[in-house]
Amino acid sequence: GLGFTAPSAGRRAVLCGGGVGTAPLALLQDVLRADGTPSTALLGFRDAAHAAGAELLDGPAVATDAGSVGHAGLVTQLLADAADAGPDAEVYACGPPAMLEAVRAMCEARGVPVQLALESGMACGYGACFGCVVPVRGGGYIRLCVDGPVVEGERLDTCLTAGHGAS
Repeated sequence: GLGFTAPSAGRRAVLCGGGVGTAPLALLQDVLRADGTPSTALLGFRDAAHAAGAELLDGPAVATDAGSVGHAGLVTQLLADAADAGPDAEVYACGPPAMLEAVRAMCEARGVPVQLALESGMACGYGACFGCVVPVRGGGYIRLCVDGPVVEGERLDTCLTAGHGAS
């Protein structure tokens, strides 16, 4: 599949993750660091027990639902501040579908480029079954197994794959 691509020259990488979406962002941060690209990490977790995953990244800002660690609330609240801090942000997100949709919509409203690592059941893995489709702007669908799983937010009507609704 397709992975994250480095930010354009002069842009800063803002990594935004939730739950198990933390692991891919830790790997991305390592790659960016090796290339000399600075990054800011924003991570959201249900509670303090789950927030231990934040140790995988360097210097993340953390949000937990009830504030048991870091900010009390959603990681998207931290992202709003980071996106508003200057026009040079480029967001990389991985996490649960509802979080990704909130990140996509927020970035679209602010004109901030965003790359989203989407998740879907992939029955065949080579595009034949169309079990992993996501709607795109202008009609039609992409298959995450061959056209993703990382997709630029501007291509999508929604991050929610067929059969996955926001909760």
